[in-house]
Amino acid sequence: ASDVYKRQVTAPQHVTVNTNQTTINSNTTINGNLTVTGNTTVQQRLDVIDNATIKGISFADHVHGNVESGNSNTGTPK
Repeated sequence: ASDVYKRQVTAPQHVTVNTNQTTINSNTTINGNLTVTGNTTVQQRLDVIDNATIKGISFADHVHGNVESGNSNTGTPK
């Protein structure tokens, strides 16, 4: 696309947007960490490439206790 359609915001340290609601209608890339201090809803698929931690438990590396053979369920993750 031509540069006439591009806008860039550059700030020395911080940018704050204060509004009731923000909608982004495009593919979005964030180059850095993302912190969300409210609830998050994902309405379609969420792909986690490396690992996720849920309540302090690694999703990729956790183990289950009380494992029994057959049709039994495992214990909670640890």
